[in-house]
Amino acid sequence: SRTVNFTSSDTSAVTVSPASLTFDSTNWNIPQSLTLTGVSDANNINESVTITGAGTGFNNGTLAVTTVDNSSITPVFSGAVSVTQGTTSILGIT
Repeated sequence: SRTVNFTSSDTSAVTVSPASLTFDSTNWNIPQSLTLTGVSDANNINESVTITGAGTGFNNGTLAVTTVDNSSITPVFSGAVSVTQGTTSILGIT
């Protein structure tokens, strides 16, 4: 059997579970699941992380992962607005 160990280059951004998967003569051709979890943080920055699969007897594999931050605030503008020079217009934002 061969065991693939998985690591995240930044566990404060993305974690992997399980930490390893084992393949043998009975399951080498059956996909197994690896769960990647984005970790919530206080900033509003998307992070780039590399997941590495490594083990004895084969080449390492890597996967680039980008977290999509859920703390960012994006204004939503409603309605069309035109402003005549020298005047003021009110814009709705939610």
